[in-house]
Amino acid sequence: PTPTPTPTPTPTPTPTPTPTPTPTPTPTPTPGDSGNNNIFGTAGNDVINAGAGNDQVSGLQGNDIISGGSGNDGINGNQGNDGINGNQGNDLLYGGQGNDVVRGGQNDDIVYGNQGADQLFGDLGNDLLYGGRGNDTVSGGDGNDTLSGDFGADVLSGGSGADIFVLRTSTAVNQIEQADFIVDFQIGVDRIGLTGSLTAQNLLLQNVAGNTVIRINPSGQILGIVANTPPTVFSVNDFVPVNIGVV
Repeated sequence: PTPTPTPTPTPTPTPTPTPTPTPTPTPTPTPGDSGNNNIFGTAGNDVINAGAGNDQVSGLQGNDIISGGSGNDGINGNQGNDGINGNQGNDLLYGGQGNDVVRGGQNDDIVYGNQGADQLFGDLGNDLLYGGRGNDTVSGGDGNDTLSGDFGADVLSGGSGADIFVLRTSTAVNQIEQADFIVDFQIGVDRIGLTGSLTAQNLLLQNVAGNTVIRINPSGQILGIVANTPPTVFSVNDFVPVNIGVV
């Protein structure tokens, strides 16, 4: 018989190694100097010191730490849970998205928490603080400050000075636990700021456990709560009209 030929084995091809990709270097934010700088963060967690001068800083993505330095700075944390300090100068500060900690520092600052549960501090100077959306903690610090919790159940503390606590008609609520809570109102020193056409004559003050619940009459909606201050000590002089814009 004719022998059966032995098949020639097919050689196994050697796999081509996959080249290791070269990582793209992460851009580093440009530090500020003594000039007026425009500084942008990255997608990561940046530490930015703007330095002297009147600077504009955008943190962009990530949980950033931003210091304005001296000068009148404009800082926006953008996305992430950011820590912002305006330091010296009359600064305009925005927390942006996320749960931010924003400090005005020295001089007269305007501070916006924007979205998230933010902690806002005016520190020194006569500051204007807006909580924005979310349940915020807003502290004026020293100086004659104006505090507006805006949307959410906010905690407002004026600190020293003659402060105005703004209770907006547009953010009135139906439940006590949803209302802004003023913790250190000083009768004869601080004021309650009313928006729109609302006046003291349109209010109903209700005593709840030694606190004053401020309601709109006759709707019964709640503007806010003043801690440890009964309704009997209030007068019409404790309420003033304010116009600080919309949120």
